[in-house]
Amino acid sequence: KVRRRSSSGKLLHTKKWILPLRLFCLAFCAPMLPHSYAETPIISPWRPLRPGMELIETKIHEGFLFSTTITAVRASPHYFRPKVFRASEFGPPSNSAKNICKLSGASACINANFFDEQRRPLGAVISRGIIHKKLHRKGGTLTGVFVTTKDSFFIVHRSDFSPNNVLEAFQAGPRLISDGKSITGIKTTSAQGALSILCIVESENIILAKVALSLFTRYPSHIQEALRKAPFKCFQALNLDGGSSSQLFASGASLSAEPLPETALDSPGRDVVPVIFALIPVSSPPQAKTPELNAAK
Repeated sequence: KVRRRSSSGKLLHTKKWILPLRLFCLAFCAPMLPHSYAETPIISPWRPLRPGMELIETKIHEGFLFSTTITAVRASPHYFRPKVFRASEFGPPSNSAKNICKLSGASACINANFFDEQRRPLGAVISRGIIHKKLHRKGGTLTGVFVTTKDSFFIVHRSDFSPNNVLEAFQAGPRLISDGKSITGIKTTSAQGALSILCIVESENIILAKVALSLFTRYPSHIQEALRKAPFKCFQALNLDGGSSSQLFASGASLSAEPLPETALDSPGRDVVPVIFALIPVSSPPQAKTPELNAAK
């Protein structure tokens, strides 16, 4: 054993604590090292969930012991159309993404708006052209609006939002990516817990993602960097409500004649929520043997 004397003259046995100390330093100091070491992406392939929809779970190693996990579904607009559902349309004013998916016939659902203590949604909510909540114009968080019109869908800054000709919309934030570039000026934190994110790829595929954050994830820079690169390649991205509200559900049940197994992605949250963003299968999808997602790869 390695011994040394303390100032009081007592012998200290350093061998017992030196190894745990080194492990502690590796785990907690590694995220402070340059990105080439602290952020090592583990690229996983997209896997088919049903025609027009794929599933992925990938990790970003941050340091010696910690990693951030991103679970996501990617959907083609040729197979699915976006919808905004209020939980109250199906009963209670708050519900889970899984239940709303099953009640509405949607193939994928994620929590949308932030909400207050009475579980009333914060920010704009438009569904089937009806304005249920008006735009929230103040503060630095709810800066983005997802918008669906007759011919397109997109994420826009709230200052550029107009309800004219809007079929579906909800407000959340902050916006993370615009035109393929990370948005700057967002307060940087060492985040914990979970995030929900909506992403639009340049090919117009939609990605719904739930992020399980490691202890040392630097938000939003780590997340922005991961979303801009493969396998996601987000062109626009919007942060949704997170924490205990973060939840993602997708079903592999197919309306097509293709023989696919009954599968599902179920990543629940601890809280029920008032507004759900959903992907509804179109009634007549294109006749194709494989999902039209190649442009996003």
